[in-house]
Amino acid sequence: MPLEEIRKKLDSVDKKIIDMIAARMELVKEISQIKKDKNMPLYDKEREKEVLKNIKLYAEEQGIDTTFIEDVFKLVIFYMRQKYEGNIDEGE
Repeated sequence: MPLEEIRKKLDSVDKKIIDMIAARMELVKEISQIKKDKNMPLYDKEREKEVLKNIKLYAEEQGIDTTFIEDVFKLVIFYMRQKYEGNIDEGE
């Protein structure tokens, strides 16, 4: 397969990753609103541990370095928590 064709496929995968992050952000936004309405804390340490455990297991099944995936998800989770706790403005 020619290099440019592979790069186009890679660009498509990158867009799908962004779409999935956007979908995750919408779900986190919904969860945050429910928790605010019920006066629940936004941060749930046990749920975060569960999410990280699950993604590491899935990454391992896919043959992906689990430390790398854990680091990626920790960053995603941290960003979303900061955003919905009001520590990051909409445009950032």
